[in-house]
Amino acid sequence: MMRIVKKIIKYIISEYLKLKYRERATFGKNVFLGRRVKIYSNNKDNIIIGDNCFILGVLISENNGKIIIGRNTSIRDFVSIRCVNEIIIGDNVIFSFNIVVSDNNNHPVHPDDRIHMINSGWSTELWSLKFSENAPVNIGDNVWIGQNSFILKGVHIGNNSIVAAATVVTKDVPSNSIVAGNPGRIVKTDILNSKRIFNE
Repeated sequence: MMRIVKKIIKYIISEYLKLKYRERATFGKNVFLGRRVKIYSNNKDNIIIGDNCFILGVLISENNGKIIIGRNTSIRDFVSIRCVNEIIIGDNVIFSFNIVVSDNNNHPVHPDDRIHMINSGWSTELWSLKFSENAPVNIGDNVWIGQNSFILKGVHIGNNSIVAAATVVTKDVPSNSIVAGNPGRIVKTDILNSKRIFNE
């Protein structure tokens, strides 16, 4: 009985959050939002979430950056997706916990620009992500992203690939590969030949 009550409460919270954020994102069918979800956007067309997604993290669109999330994608707790340009996430993608995906540097590179930011005050527009270098990020279908990973600007991750836990991805990852380390390096390229666990 308690399990049913908890399920109903989670459903109610999810529906409330979809109403709360309806002007900030576009939701497909059967999207679930967890109670810690935060969505920052000035236009619902800037963040598009596909059918059957499970979202527990934070989605940030600044400067009309586009975040497009495919179907059947799971984004777990403490995941932060920060966009000023474009971040495209495919179908059937699984994000573990505590991951950052950013299409920008989050800050200017030149030291004088950072001093200028500080001198402007601690919460002025100069702290906006839009003043940082940026490049689109593309994550293909059926990708697994391990806990504590960072996906940085300009990266393309191919279909079926795995980002190992605590990896910092700075370069493109081919399809059907495993990337690991800091900075990330390709450690396996033939995962389609791996042993199957589930028999259909």
